[in-house]
Formats: sequence, structure tokens, C-alpha cells
Amino acid sequence: MMEKIDLEAVSFTQAQVLSMIPTLTAKNLQNWNDRKILEMDGPTASHRRRKPGRQPGSKRRKYTAVGVIGLRAMSYLVGLGIKPSEAADLGQKVMERALTVHETHPYREIDGVLTWVIDGSEPNKYHRGYIYRFHGKHMMLIFAGEMPILQRIEASQAYITIEVDILIIKALCRIYAAVAGKPLSEEFIFTFDDGKKHQEAEEMWKDIIKLFSKYKTPGSDNEQ
Repeated sequence: MMEKIDLEAVSFTQAQVLSMIPTLTAKNLQNWNDRKILEMDGPTASHRRRKPGRQPGSKRRKYTAVGVIGLRAMSYLVGLGIKPSEAADLGQKVMERALTVHETHPYREIDGVLTWVIDGSEPNKYHRGYIYRFHGKHMMLIFAGEMPILQRIEASQAYITIEVDILIIKALCRIYAAVAGKPLSEEFIFTFDDGKKHQEAEEMWKDIIKLFSKYKTPGSDNEQ
């Protein structure tokens, strides 16, 4: 039986990282490294302050599993038009949330790989990231449900919403497949609380995912 990994201990090469993040290019990753956007805040920084970059103490570029999740979020955010330095800061918030999802979210072992599943009966329980500008900088709040009215006023009612938990679940499934040496997939596994087969609901989820996969995020064709 496959065991859970330590997201902060397991490390990957640049080639492995690029295979796990479809939207990330070697050019962008190299550029972010050269500009030190992915460096840690300091040698004593904890994982909650770590950038999505290389593993501490490594001469070669190595990336922790939680760092891969941060890079996936960062790549997506840059595609939305957020500059890389700010996207890296927001990526840290996604990394912190990822540690909680990894510990608490349901998963199954499928073909020898731990696979995090989607609860089709409770779509509103998943955390979203609400991104807005405040004093000229992008900020993000992560929680389940709608953004509170106070924050909406602060954000001048203009903000971007991203599905943080879904992004993390996708990343976890690809990370575990990579660790197990299995093919990487973006497919979701669905479960329902009552244990019954909900073919219609499952097909609806899959249709929505396929629909959105056809769209590119704003700025995704631009150099990052």
C-alpha cells in the first residue's frame, strides 16, 4: 500500500516539475530563478514563509512537493496577468492551504497511487481564493463560501476568484502519480456522501471541467 509522503521532504528535479505543471515552461522557471523570485525569505524561514522555489541546502535546483503546488498556483496566477513576484507571494498562501488539504481531504488508493477525490455532493465546501488589489498590490483571501461584504467593499467589488482546493487536488494527484512512476492525469475521481452512484451529477462535473479546459486565462499567451 502506498504511504502518504512528506510534502516538504520529497523533492523533484526541474524536468519532473515541468512534467507536473502543464502551464509552466522551462524559460519562465529559469527566469523566476534568475530573478530570485523563488528564493526563500531567509535561511531560517519556516514552510509557511517559503517561496515555491528550490529545496533549502540544495546546490542543484530541486523543488519540494509543496513547492510544486506553489509553482502550479504561481503559473496560473501569472497567466491571469499578476506579476511573478506577487504571484509568488500568493503562491505561499496556496502552499499553506495545501498542507491542510493533504492532511484532511479524502483520498483513495487507485492502481497503487493515492488519489485525492472530489465530493460531488458538497461543491460549496471547497475553498476559493479571492484576489483583489489593495494599495497597489494583489492580495488574496482563501476560504469556503462567498467573499464577505466588508472585503468586497475593500476590493471595490472588483476581484478574481480561483478554485484553490481544486488546483491543490489536481496538483496532489499529479505529484503522487509522479512519485509512483505512473502516467500523469488531470482527471478527477468523484465520490458522494450517501455512497450511491450519481451518474448525472458526475457527468455534469466532468462537462464543466472539460468546458473550462478549452479557455485560456487572460494573458496566458504573454511571456511571463
